[in-house]
Amino acid sequence: MLTQNEWDILQGYTHRIRSIRTLFQVGIDQQTVQRLWKAPTRPSLFPSLRHLHIEYTRRLVHLLLMPLPSLVSLTVTVYSLRLLEDSLKSLSQTSPSLCKLLLQPHRVNMDHFDPAFMHQWRHLRTVVCPGISLDVIALTPTIVRLGLSLSQWNRNCIRLVYTT
Repeated sequence: MLTQNEWDILQGYTHRIRSIRTLFQVGIDQQTVQRLWKAPTRPSLFPSLRHLHIEYTRRLVHLLLMPLPSLVSLTVTVYSLRLLEDSLKSLSQTSPSLCKLLLQPHRVNMDHFDPAFMHQWRHLRTVVCPGISLDVIALTPTIVRLGLSLSQWNRNCIRLVYTT
């Protein structure tokens, strides 16, 4: 367990971090992730983080529950849909600036993914997710780029680009 002084030193560095890519793929355990989530540094351990690219597994549930107020781009390799939906719902409250969401399913069926919470991201412009429902278009009128797979019609991923 880190002391308050050690958390203060860590916070001195983490406020400069703008991008994290697959941080937890290298085997950081669930206990470490929970400690980062419960860090006594409020409101956010990573206040300037703008881009996050992670492989999302059960042990990383707490990462997307952290407040990330500057986050504008999120890329997630999805291993557990149920856990991801809950985390994204929470993140939609703590990261209101998100503009780009890319979900990359890994042996996960996205047919039952519920995009209803996405309308809370008022700046969301790009969503890319094979298998996501077309309901996301109706629920999120700010989207100008949408990438999805229409597997019932063909196996190619299409990209719809709307211009105003």
